[in-house]
Amino acid sequence: LQGDLRPITIGTGIEPANPCEQATKLDCGVTYSFNTTNETNDYDNINELYESCIDESMDLFWDYEARDILLSFDVLEQGDVTIEMTNLRTFFDFFVFRTCAPGVLENAIISDCIGISYRGGLADETLLLPDLAAGTYYIIVDGSRSSNRGTFDIRVDCPIVEPDPCTLVDEVLACGNTY
Repeated sequence: LQGDLRPITIGTGIEPANPCEQATKLDCGVTYSFNTTNETNDYDNINELYESCIDESMDLFWDYEARDILLSFDVLEQGDVTIEMTNLRTFFDFFVFRTCAPGVLENAIISDCIGISYRGGLADETLLLPDLAAGTYYIIVDGSRSSNRGTFDIRVDCPIVEPDPCTLVDEVLACGNTY
């Protein structure tokens, strides 16, 4: 069959969804409630995803086999960002990453960990990310055991973008004046 070179399509021909684009977007200053019961275990520590987050002194050795959720948020202006996870009904931790890119097997390639929040039990968790640059960031909420599934609330507080005191109104520049 020399000379009979044709492209071969394997599978459905439908590209898998990009998990990065399908991350649930969080607006700053709003508290959201989630339930991981019907989620899947897309991310875990078996492939060392969380290794860049974990310092040896933390004594974290779990595989993070629970059903997890991928979230994202936008920082519009550089400054301090606080993430709070409350009302936990099971043991969850969360990891914050700067980068998310499409990956193989419908999983995202998430890297550049910038923070982790972990506490034993059902205690509320708070993470301060000081002087965070403007951009999109990703949070994975995960549990250490496959039996960790349930509800939690999460809130991201970002720097407030101050409106420009000078605005263009009908092609007239108005700086803080009333007319």
